[in-house]
Amino acid sequence: MIQQMIVLIFVLIFVVPINAQSEDNTLPNPELITVTQLDDLHVSIVGDAGSVSPSQQIVVVNLYTNQRECVEAKNNGSFEISIFGQENMPFIVAYSHVASLDFCTFASSFDDYVVLYSDYKSDSLISFGIGSWTSFGYIPWVAHSTINASEFKQGETLSVQMNFVWEIHPIYNSGWLPEALPMYEMRGNLGLRSLNPDTIVPDDEDNWSRIMTKSGIPLTSNANDVLIETVETSLITYDSEQGILSFTFEFDTQLNALSQGIYIPVFSGELSVSGEDFTPWYYHRHFAFDGTDGITIQMTQKPHPIVFPFTITIGD
Repeated sequence: MIQQMIVLIFVLIFVVPINAQSEDNTLPNPELITVTQLDDLHVSIVGDAGSVSPSQQIVVVNLYTNQRECVEAKNNGSFEISIFGQENMPFIVAYSHVASLDFCTFASSFDDYVVLYSDYKSDSLISFGIGSWTSFGYIPWVAHSTINASEFKQGETLSVQMNFVWEIHPIYNSGWLPEALPMYEMRGNLGLRSLNPDTIVPDDEDNWSRIMTKSGIPLTSNANDVLIETVETSLITYDSEQGILSFTFEFDTQLNALSQGIYIPVFSGELSVSGEDFTPWYYHRHFAFDGTDGITIQMTQKPHPIVFPFTITIGD
């Protein structure tokens, strides 16, 4: 499998520094940092000797979920961290200038950081990962996904497969969910957001952890997302031992009605329980306690819908 880097429009994504470095630290060196999948829900991010400044506090941020993990680098400038995510989704590696590791994950901004992102191409498929939260931020999810191309002609078929894994919170998994699930039905919506150069929002605000602009996704003002396909499935697996839900969406649609241009694929999910109306994943209360406090602080920070970490083009 050949690993290649995607170059996105307007913003770098070649895993290069995107902030000015401070006087005290050398920017993390992405050439010495590797991301490896540990299991369905977690990755290992390892920096070899010299990848970061020695003995500095290192924070890794999943740009989709805003989850953070921290560690102190060794004297030789190496480090190792595990974090929720999928190996080909974007992560930040940064220095955390806080008093102690106990407060590392609460840092609101970073002076020195790089974005790690790689796509994987094999047999004409591009593999990528996205993720977010459901139920007011209680249930994180990842989608191990593929798309058949990044460049299309009008009338060609765009094919996306998304393999979802939801991590059910231990509070729910310890007896809250029955061994036999209710009748769940999942709905997935795939759309395209046009990147009109006249509507690009300048990337000059420090809100990269929430809207992902500094990971390479330029947002558009008053964006009109074009829904290209909706799919539904009731084939859902619940692993009570691991505490995960898993299912798959497959999208196949001809690009007939869209004009030529550059687009960001966007996704949104919905859930129906026991035949009830579909409700967006993020706002669904089936897995949520009364109220929205107590388990995670990320519950109000996720955009809807979720953007893919790359653009596609449609030509004649």
